[in-house]
Amino acid sequence: FFSMIYTSLPPILVAISDQTASIKDLMDNPQFYRRGQIDGVFNLKNLFIMITEGILQGAVIVFVTFGIYQNNSDLQNLWAFGAPQMAASVLVSNLHLLFMSSTFDRTWWVMLISSFAFFPLSYI
Repeated sequence: FFSMIYTSLPPILVAISDQTASIKDLMDNPQFYRRGQIDGVFNLKNLFIMITEGILQGAVIVFVTFGIYQNNSDLQNLWAFGAPQMAASVLVSNLHLLFMSSTFDRTWWVMLISSFAFFPLSYI
């Protein structure tokens, strides 16, 4: 449950608050929506690029964590292996948002700080 909060809630909040144009400009100029209507923004090619990107990010997280713990005799259970993976997934998710976002308002910073601040609560 907590992993969904820390990795899926921030993109939802950023998607809601990230605006490149004001509502008035969008209502006055319907041609802004034209690229979306002709599949110029999100199409099948972009979908596969995003899926591939997600798979590669997940593979890097798993294999880096596995490489760190490969010769470690302290690895007694899945908890010791999963905790760094969860921390890395929260970090990667938030860094990806940082690179993709076009505006950095108060909502974005509150989301980012709270995602990292409340993350240790998932280990209690």
